[in-house]
Amino acid sequence: MTTNQNKYQGNHAAFLGDSITFGYELKEGERPYPHIVSDTLGFQSFENHGHHRQKPEHTQADHEA
Repeated sequence: MTTNQNKYQGNHAAFLGDSITFGYELKEGERPYPHIVSDTLGFQSFENHGHHRQKPEHTQADHEA
């Protein structure tokens, strides 16, 4: 994989996603996906909006009531 670190140097990134983005069940010392990508591409900062939820908050039944 070829990266162009200078292209992203000093920029900000926002990551949206699921439990993988969030970093669910990482072991001690492991870093979530957004951290690794940001370091690799040279982003100055990033936001991790990954979301982990074991059970959905809303179900179809909630909307039918």
